[in-house]
Amino acid sequence: MSRIFDSTRDSALVVVSPASDTNRPRIDSKLLAQHLAPGTELAVLDSMTASERLSDTVDPQFQVYGGGIRVILAGAARTDHWRRHRLFRVYPGDDADSACLEIADYVKSHQGIGGPRQVGTSTPQQALSEDQMAALNRFRSSLDVTPLSPARASKAPKPGPPSSRAPKPGPAPKPGPHHPASAPPTPAPVAPTPSAPAVAGLSATELKNLLDTQTERIANKLRSSIIDDLMLLLDSDHESLARERSRADAAEEELDHLRRRMTDQEERRGYPRVYSDPEKQFRWEVEYEWLTGNPEEERGESLNSYIIGEGFLDSMEAELLRGRAKIIQVVVDILSGHAWDRRKTHQFIIPGKSVIQKAIPEGAVPWRTYVKRGAPGAARLTWWQYPDGTIELVHVGHHDDLLR
Repeated sequence: MSRIFDSTRDSALVVVSPASDTNRPRIDSKLLAQHLAPGTELAVLDSMTASERLSDTVDPQFQVYGGGIRVILAGAARTDHWRRHRLFRVYPGDDADSACLEIADYVKSHQGIGGPRQVGTSTPQQALSEDQMAALNRFRSSLDVTPLSPARASKAPKPGPPSSRAPKPGPAPKPGPHHPASAPPTPAPVAPTPSAPAVAGLSATELKNLLDTQTERIANKLRSSIIDDLMLLLDSDHESLARERSRADAAEEELDHLRRRMTDQEERRGYPRVYSDPEKQFRWEVEYEWLTGNPEEERGESLNSYIIGEGFLDSMEAELLRGRAKIIQVVVDILSGHAWDRRKTHQFIIPGKSVIQKAIPEGAVPWRTYVKRGAPGAARLTWWQYPDGTIELVHVGHHDDLLR
């Protein structure tokens, strides 16, 4: 878990979890490692216990469970959006090789995204642009300017009692030559004082617009932060819901697997041996299955009369058909009139040159009912229906057995 939030990790971390039904990953981790880009880290959880401990320790956006594969990019933080670190799901029946290629392509396309996280080295961004700062400085300068006075005021004497110190006596000046009185000096012309330069400042309207702009920016940042927090909470709920759905899918998958196993065991079950004669034993098994496998209200009065064709019992013993009970169930559906609503049944189209064409009784309609489905050559039960309703069981086996 320490590698998830390691600030020195500069490549993606791929975490593979085991499936709950098999306790193994649903992909080949060695094949995935071959496709991943160089430098990518791969971690394979070896048990469901490890997957549960990881899910209990980390936040939902980093949890891996149910056979999923999480790609955790570099620079992961606990506040990351859960979509940043993608979770790949592989279900039973999916192409594991294609899933490995898809994961490898995703990692390759996101190489270098995120990068190692360095705390405390980011450069703070200015709240105002250069033009706005210049305008604000001009406004501040206009507030500091004082009007120029035409004359400097004389210094006021310091308050307090007048000085009582008398001037020290000095030597008397010597008499000098007498100068006649002259005219007073002409004052020099005084240059006009230039007016103070006009200071360009912000008007009230500009200041209001500036404040409105900053207020709107702060409000947008606050609104965005609130939305991000709400989305984080919502995503956490979605991730928890997705985890519960994944667990429900795994439980449903396991239940379906158990049902298939029960069905297979039911089809492979045998019947008690009550007759040594094969035909009597077969008829008893048909009667037993009809009475025990169908509710009384659905059974009707009796089964249609039927004939066991030559070679039918031998065809039942073929190794291709391991489930005798399955064949008996199909026979019961045919004899009770449910061959068309419970099974896939179609008229048997026989080529004119086929040998079986000559074996069809006059007036009889050839039918085929599926014993197994899912493959072109799966077992079919071939039977004839006579005009009076009597049914002849002809053959059970491979699709092409009677066409050769």
